[in-house]
Amino acid sequence: MRLYLILLVYVSLINWTTGQDLDSLEIVAMKTPIDSSNVQALHSLTKSIFHKDKEKAQNYAERGVVLCDSLGIINFKVEFLRYKALLKSGSNEEYELLDEARLLAIENNLENELVRVLFNLASYHKGKGENEKAKELNIQLLELDKFKDPKQYLARGSIKYQLGNIYKREGDFKNSQTLLLSIISELDTISGNSVKVNNLKFAVLNSLGSLMEKIKNEEYSANYYHKALQLLDHTEDNRRYTIYNNLGSLYSNSNKLDSAVIYYNKVIDGESTDYSKLYAYQGMGTVLYKNNSKEETLSVLNLGKNLAIKLDKQPEIGLFNSLLGQLSFKNHDYKQSLDYLKKAELQLSDSKMIPELQECKKFILKNKAKLNSNITFHELSSYLSLTDSLYTNDINASIAEIETKYQTEKKEAENQLLKKDQELKEAQISRQRLGLIGGGIGIGLLSLLLFLLYRQSKKRKLLNYTLASKNQQIETLHKDLAHRVKNNLAFMSALLNMQQNRLEDSEAKSAIKEGQMRLESMSLLHRKLYLKETSQVDLKNYIEELSTTILNTYPSEKNKIQINTNIEEISLNGESAMRIGLIINELMTNTFKYAFQNIKEPLITIDLNKNSEGDILLNYFDNGSGHQSTIDLEQSDSLGIKLVTLLTKQLNGVFKTLNKGGLSYQFSFNKIAL
Repeated sequence: MRLYLILLVYVSLINWTTGQDLDSLEIVAMKTPIDSSNVQALHSLTKSIFHKDKEKAQNYAERGVVLCDSLGIINFKVEFLRYKALLKSGSNEEYELLDEARLLAIENNLENELVRVLFNLASYHKGKGENEKAKELNIQLLELDKFKDPKQYLARGSIKYQLGNIYKREGDFKNSQTLLLSIISELDTISGNSVKVNNLKFAVLNSLGSLMEKIKNEEYSANYYHKALQLLDHTEDNRRYTIYNNLGSLYSNSNKLDSAVIYYNKVIDGESTDYSKLYAYQGMGTVLYKNNSKEETLSVLNLGKNLAIKLDKQPEIGLFNSLLGQLSFKNHDYKQSLDYLKKAELQLSDSKMIPELQECKKFILKNKAKLNSNITFHELSSYLSLTDSLYTNDINASIAEIETKYQTEKKEAENQLLKKDQELKEAQISRQRLGLIGGGIGIGLLSLLLFLLYRQSKKRKLLNYTLASKNQQIETLHKDLAHRVKNNLAFMSALLNMQQNRLEDSEAKSAIKEGQMRLESMSLLHRKLYLKETSQVDLKNYIEELSTTILNTYPSEKNKIQINTNIEEISLNGESAMRIGLIINELMTNTFKYAFQNIKEPLITIDLNKNSEGDILLNYFDNGSGHQSTIDLEQSDSLGIKLVTLLTKQLNGVFKTLNKGGLSYQFSFNKIAL
């Protein structure tokens, strides 16, 4: 036993700090009889090889849990559970293991172990996109007395760093910048340049560079990236290649393409990892594509694709295929372009590269139009859905930034007003106390009071101006979103029209025409949203204009068919109005196609009003030939009926059909869903 203790001390002094001589640690870990020295050695082994051999680390951690249970050692069991969880990164099992470790630490008052578990839980929630939970945990950690100790600057800085990155992801750039800069300020006061201090400072400077890039401040972004590089001077640290890639991306996005090429080449030609080179090939390919360097672009993209295949990175392979497809399109090789893009679509579909997938789908549609291939409604709707999602995210991020600034400025203005109110109250009290001293002093105090009231009035006017300005910015962004969606709908309609003109089959042309009308009903709505300064839609005006547009689509019928509308003045949000518009579009299209053969005076009636409970009632009637049998809404194979049924459910509504003297559809939409 004494031999093992001596060996353990030796391992502690030499191996546990340097990570060397793992064989000696394993001897201690596997010795018998077992005691706490086995557990300590296993812990050190797990920590030493955690990033090098995950499978071995997992085995050590599992054995550590078993030994801790048999010996009743709780603090190390918490640590082993934590390591097991981190080795299952991103999975549900990671959360379950961390939660088990958390409960164990709480039950046994293990503060240090609990802090590490909470930090890992915060990282888990951040990785899952659960920002509120991650923020809450990080804020709890910062409020612990332990982290108020000046000596805990590294731990405190790590928590602030994680919290700052969460704020950055949410678009709260001001709070993110404040936290990250506070870390740098504190670390700058620490004497000496320890490895741990420099590592944290490097990470923070890199994050600040990324933050400045997001808010389009190229000068500050480059400055922070170069400061991070300075920390690596006179070292062989491979992290410099991360910064080179970031600088390449920064200059590429600001169209300083020559500078971008310099930094991407530093990565490609340097002793960087395969993953760094992969990112550099992506960036370099994009830069050369912008420069119209076709041969160089093709060479770089193929090198990057081969590296992605070697690393078995499917989304990255898809990205290179998409870029190769776009290059082929530029070279007018539409068939080859479509081959690349179809592969890319599959490889990108399960990834988080949403903008890249959207661009891929866009070029697929362009190629199909050039090749006179059929464009399905699913392809159109898939592209529109992605585009709408991307623009919505961009606008929401901008709105979040404006609202953050607005709330901050509003709070500051309110504090100033409270301060001035307090000054006024104090001035009034002073005036009352000193009023008896003399008229002259009283007049002076009254003048001061009037002056303060004037200052307060100016502050209030300034606050009102700020509020109005921010509201105007938000409204402008909403309007821009509607405008962008409107333009995309017009693009899709033009593609369909091109497709229809090239078709000869009447059934196919009819299907394309129906798709166009669906797009037109949505496009009309977005035109109204764009032209007005409100998110509400006047249903009466919208439906009357929509029905006229559909009528004009069937020129052979337009002089015969009469449309009567009886629509109450009702305003709805854009989403609900669009669904009602699509329902009416489907019903009218169906009427024009099938209802009016041999009908001398064709008539369509649309009634829409609210009942006493606030539900919206829609009644659509045509005096056509009706259906020969009752419509089975659940079993119908008609795309139109299926679409009407789906849209009605989305509006939390119900409908029925009456087949008497024509065909009538009667809808009721619940007010809660509108």
